[in-house]
Amino acid sequence: FFSKLIPKCFGVQHNYYLLKYARAGIMAEILHTSMEYLDVQLKAKDKKYEINSSAFSIPSHTGQQKLNAIIKELAKAENFNVLFDFFIDKKPLGASSLKEFIAKYNIPTEKQLLIEYEPIKRAETPFKPLRHENIVHSIDYDGKLILTGCYDKNIYIWNNKGLFI
Repeated sequence: FFSKLIPKCFGVQHNYYLLKYARAGIMAEILHTSMEYLDVQLKAKDKKYEINSSAFSIPSHTGQQKLNAIIKELAKAENFNVLFDFFIDKKPLGASSLKEFIAKYNIPTEKQLLIEYEPIKRAETPFKPLRHENIVHSIDYDGKLILTGCYDKNIYIWNNKGLFI
C-alpha cells in the first residue's frame, strides 16, 4: 500500500507528492517542498506482529506516533490497538524523529534504513499504588523516597517500594 504512495521509480526527489494517510489519522501534505525523505523497511522483532512491508519512503521528521499509525494501516486491522517501540541498529528511537535520531547516532542514510519494532513493554515489577485520602497536589522523588503533598494539607512520605513511612 505505502510503496505505491511514493514509488522509488521516480528517483531520489520525493518532494512533490501529496500524501494522505487518512485511515491512520495522519495527513501529511507535501507540495513541492524540500522535505527530506528516508527509504525505510519495517520489521517486527516478534513474528506475531509481522506485516507485509516492502521498502517505502517516509518524511525524515516521522516519529514514533506516525510509525505506529503506519503499522496499524499496513496491518489493515480495525481493532489493532498494540503500540510499538522502534529500534534502529538496536537503539530505541524513543521520542526522537528519525532525522534527530540519525543525526545523534551518525547513521548513514544512503542505503535503506531498517526499523525494527516490538510491542511496548509494561514495567515488570508491579508498583503498589500510593493511597491518598484527597487529591495529590505535588510529588517529588529523590531516588529513595517519594514525597507527596495533598489538598488535605498533609505531606506523605513513601519508600521506593510504595510503603508509607
